[in-house]
Amino acid sequence: MSIFDLYPPEDGYTNRKGKRLEFNDGYYEGSCAEAPNDNIPHGYGTFTKKNSADKYEGNWVMGYPSGKGRTEYSGGQLYDGEYKQGLRHGYGTYNC
Repeated sequence: MSIFDLYPPEDGYTNRKGKRLEFNDGYYEGSCAEAPNDNIPHGYGTFTKKNSADKYEGNWVMGYPSGKGRTEYSGGQLYDGEYKQGLRHGYGTYNC
């Protein structure tokens, strides 16, 4: 089972390959907004930090993790749940 089975893309975005965007603190791979905002994560994708093993995989809305997603932290912790405008919000579980 893959993460796509657990969290299907929202808002009609089905392009799971999408683009790769480089940022100062990491990189994003996944769907992006329509032009002229086509360098903004939107839909479904993964953000991986450069200087740690922290990784978020899930739904994005105009550059922010929003909806269902999962963050794996470098120390082995895992948050699996809901996000709103980049913050954990709503139902979720956190495992140490």
